[in-house]
Amino acid sequence: MVVYQRRATAAPPAATTRSGQHRPRTRLASAAVSSTLRLVALTLVLALTATATAAASAAPAGPRIYGGSVITAADAPWQVYIRTADGYACGGSILDATHVLSAAHCADADGTKAPPPASSFTVLAGFSDVSTWVPGKPAPAGTQVVGVSAFRIHPYYDNATKTDDAMLLTLAAPLNLTASPNVKAIALAPTGTEVAGATALRVTGFGQSGAGAPDGKLRALGLAALSDDDCRLPPAISSMIICADVGGGQSPCHGDSGGPLTLAAGPPVQVGIVSYGRSEGCGVGPSGFTDVATPEVRAWIEGSDTPPRAPRQQAPAVLRGVPVQGSPLSCEPGTWDGAPAYTYTFVADGVGALQSGAAPVYTPGPQDLGRTITCVVRAANAGGTSTARTGTAPGIAADRVKPVARLYRWSCRRRTCTFSIQAADPNSQGRLVVTATARYRGRTHRLKVAYRSTQRYSVTAKRLPRHVRIRFTFGVVDAAGNRRTVSTHPTVRLRG
Repeated sequence: MVVYQRRATAAPPAATTRSGQHRPRTRLASAAVSSTLRLVALTLVLALTATATAAASAAPAGPRIYGGSVITAADAPWQVYIRTADGYACGGSILDATHVLSAAHCADADGTKAPPPASSFTVLAGFSDVSTWVPGKPAPAGTQVVGVSAFRIHPYYDNATKTDDAMLLTLAAPLNLTASPNVKAIALAPTGTEVAGATALRVTGFGQSGAGAPDGKLRALGLAALSDDDCRLPPAISSMIICADVGGGQSPCHGDSGGPLTLAAGPPVQVGIVSYGRSEGCGVGPSGFTDVATPEVRAWIEGSDTPPRAPRQQAPAVLRGVPVQGSPLSCEPGTWDGAPAYTYTFVADGVGALQSGAAPVYTPGPQDLGRTITCVVRAANAGGTSTARTGTAPGIAADRVKPVARLYRWSCRRRTCTFSIQAADPNSQGRLVVTATARYRGRTHRLKVAYRSTQRYSVTAKRLPRHVRIRFTFGVVDAAGNRRTVSTHPTVRLRG
């Protein structure tokens, strides 16, 4: 039996500034599964928060919101700019008049677990260009500037992986959501919503748009969601992350952290929070966003200090079996905490899903010849759904090996004969089809075969005729149709 187990990929060290580190995610919902492992090397990266000065000095040169287009506040009236007393900047989204949602690493960029005081945050709403704001001066017409009285960080936030990278700010004074079309709240996607691969998304922010420092203008960028499996995300956090990409040297960048990821079509709905980018720098996708619809995150946003935890994988998933037509491949989910329920999707690179559901076994058929097959495991509990992938079985080969069988015991008494048969298939883990016949008086009679235990079968023939010649024949057929006839053919004549 061969085991196909996904190997862990060591992440290279990410570049460092005051940034944190983070990883990506989206739910497995795309029917097609990419054949490349372009994202296996996805690594922890710079958090997208930095001062304008730090961003200018740390950002690599080259084309790099990197890309996107300049918009006005009316195009994303829920977008806010968050600034701390020491000059660090992030984005955020207005949930209601007194609450703004952002990223936890905006308050804990270094993982020190010693966030700044709430009073150090200033929230700017309704701005199309934050460079027009001068601290200590009246806010420009149509904009609002407020302080922060308190903030909460998700209790399971992990700076190293950006799991649960979410922060909720309570404003010192309520925003006026009716005074201007530039300041509005945004709805969050319903709890449990899964963003399917290829879903059109939009991210907005005031972050760095090129090799220089941010210019203060609000920009928007369209992206497409990637499924968990396409993004090849670490399974321990995939339930909390949406993964999205656009290519062409475009992505969120320094200063966009905490901003909203929304659906590109339909009424405004926020699905994620800007959390991370790749270590290669801005403009290189994919990007990771905290999923605001997963129960582990959403319950916290709604006030729970002990939200349900989504499954975390402790040991990898494994695909076992012989890559031969008709030989079952068995998917073992590995070890997870949180007592999850499992579903299994067997996928073929370049083809997509072959089978999906609660069954952990897939038997390749003739249509699978030459295909490489992988199992994708989804582990779900009250906190959310995480995804993991096994190793990949090599191309499925035709089964041309016949099963083996022998008649190892038989006896007849009066009008009844019993037979014990041992049968096995070197290329199969499933049961074989054992046939038995009795021929007499010119006719062939099929006998019933009973499965007794692994590789053992029995046949009982009753009410046989007396004083006639009876010839018994036994055969075995495997899942690929290879047949073997048992070499021993008893011939009996019952008397008395």
